[in-house]
Amino acid sequence: MPIFNYIAKDIHAKTIGGTLEATDSAKASELLLSNSLTPVSITPVHVKSKFKIPILFERISQKQLMVFTRQISTMVGAGLPLTQTLKTLELQTENPTLKSIVKTLTIDIESGSPMSAGLEKFPRYFSPIYINLVRAGEASGKLDTVMLKLADQVERSYEFKQKVRTALVYPVLVIITMVIVVTGLLVFVVPQMKTIYESFNAELPYQTKFIIALSDFISHRFWVLGILIAIFIFGYKKFKKTPAGEQFLAKLSLRMPITGKVRQGVDITEFSRTLGLLVASGVPILQSLEISSESVSNTLLKNDIKNAAKQVEKGISIAQALSVTTNFPPMLTQMISVGEQTGKLDEVLKKVSDSLERDTDTSVKNLTTAIEPIILVVLGAVVGFLVLSMILPIYNLTSTIG
Repeated sequence: MPIFNYIAKDIHAKTIGGTLEATDSAKASELLLSNSLTPVSITPVHVKSKFKIPILFERISQKQLMVFTRQISTMVGAGLPLTQTLKTLELQTENPTLKSIVKTLTIDIESGSPMSAGLEKFPRYFSPIYINLVRAGEASGKLDTVMLKLADQVERSYEFKQKVRTALVYPVLVIITMVIVVTGLLVFVVPQMKTIYESFNAELPYQTKFIIALSDFISHRFWVLGILIAIFIFGYKKFKKTPAGEQFLAKLSLRMPITGKVRQGVDITEFSRTLGLLVASGVPILQSLEISSESVSNTLLKNDIKNAAKQVEKGISIAQALSVTTNFPPMLTQMISVGEQTGKLDEVLKKVSDSLERDTDTSVKNLTTAIEPIILVVLGAVVGFLVLSMILPIYNLTSTIG
């Protein structure tokens, strides 16, 4: 028989939770009412098959983290104690990694440790932003409210980044297709044409000789190409780990003519949204700046935010500290200045992040619109050059015979 988790209120309006067996949720509700309990929520427990192959080191997806966070907010907000909430979530969580984490958190909380301290044991799954927001919720006594905002943050961030990735998938697929088509022509078609020309002792134009030489290299010395690619990847990773290399690549990423604006927009949107959430949750502004720098992937922007935090510590405003660098748009610093002057920094940052998100969405659409015809023109030019180079000797032979 199916098992259901429930949260209900008794005749004294006290919130209780537990599990029960019933044929469906309606029957579960009837059972609760028959025991003088008013249902608040009833959710089925999904029991995993005992024959399922265990997955080692299973990751926790952004969607699973969002659901987990929102469930804590709902249950704690309904009045259920945090330990009972976690025990309920442990029963209904299918992800073995998350289930193990929830069990550890329950034990820690029952022994007197705050939830934020327990989360610090799992930095692979919970970012400093997440942990500090939970700590702020614990300190203010508004854990349910903070967890709800945090769930919204995780969801917005996930959907925003997915939208950007999805928009960039088509150009990448076209480039991959171009590489496959050209490689196929060089490996399979060109060698056959070469045999035909050799049988006629035809005089080949320079472009045809180049294509045949390239085909021979790819067909018979592909291992050299593999070694060169491996050396490049190894050198790139080594260079990226050096301070100078990291700074150079971060600057290059922002200065790229087509994708730079999109990368910058994504990072600045995440920064402003995270900073606004931290400030709204009661985290001190200096600590909020330091923590929100972790939401940024670009090293150059990350360092700018950390440097701004040092300036704020000396008494300079956030807007002034960020305006020193050219990597943050004037609109952001001007709006932050307004927020600081009016005492509504969190509200202003939320509006700014929403505006930046819309701008980045537009940039992504414009990027996709601009890059598609460019890729198609390049693809047509490369394939056209290859085909014409191999057909030209046939035309010359026909003219000679004629």
